[in-house]
Amino acid sequence: MKTMALDRLSCRLAVLWALALISLPVADRLSAATALSCSVTLCVLTHAGLVVAVLRAAWGWRSTLAAAGAVYVIAWAAETVGLSTDFPFGSYSYTHGLGAQVGGVPVVIPASWLMMLVPAWGVAARLVGTERRLAFVAVSAAAFTACDLFLDPKMVAWNFWTWHSPAGYFGIPWTNFAGWFAVAAFITAVVRPRNLPQRPLVIIYIVVWAVGSVSLSLVWHLPGPALFGFTGMGAFVLLSRHRATEDRATQPSVTPALYTNTWA
Repeated sequence: MKTMALDRLSCRLAVLWALALISLPVADRLSAATALSCSVTLCVLTHAGLVVAVLRAAWGWRSTLAAAGAVYVIAWAAETVGLSTDFPFGSYSYTHGLGAQVGGVPVVIPASWLMMLVPAWGVAARLVGTERRLAFVAVSAAAFTACDLFLDPKMVAWNFWTWHSPAGYFGIPWTNFAGWFAVAAFITAVVRPRNLPQRPLVIIYIVVWAVGSVSLSLVWHLPGPALFGFTGMGAFVLLSRHRATEDRATQPSVTPALYTNTWA
């Protein structure tokens, strides 16, 4: 497995992302819609920036920006179609809580696809590799969709978007999850990511899982989504850790100094 140094840009964005996550409960306690909106936007942008920085360290700027741009544009197009046709997610609409919109879609929303789809690629690469194209696409889409077990109930509770006919999973229609899976699979098939920096992306996925499990259960009192998100994303976390253990067991021993300050 390829190793690489964790560069300064990634380190700084990781710190900013951590601070943004800490700011969320503070902004929520202020009971000010603007404060919460700004905090959520900051979380999305720093998280997306971190995954872009991690990819850039492995791919270079040109390939990274091309992939990030494709994710953003396709996600925005899917959301726009979804708003006007109710396909593939179901009938929903965004409030103005997340700021500026294009075509009814907040400009920050496609960045939220980027922030979690790329870590899902890392999980899928670890579990099935990137050469098995159909398996990689399916596992990436499933790992990404599992994130919405946390995300959607929380965003609805914060009134950032609404479902016109609440149903299914804590008021979220099951069609939404089918739509997430289908669009994520399509984006992944279009981008065809390879040579992914697996370890940092899997770590980001694990952090989202841990933070979502704790925050939804203890801070925002959404025990149902917390439990299902813990289980859904947790399955991919557990499988990833198991696979990493197997890989280490089959690799020849090396001098520990080779791994100092590296991401595997």
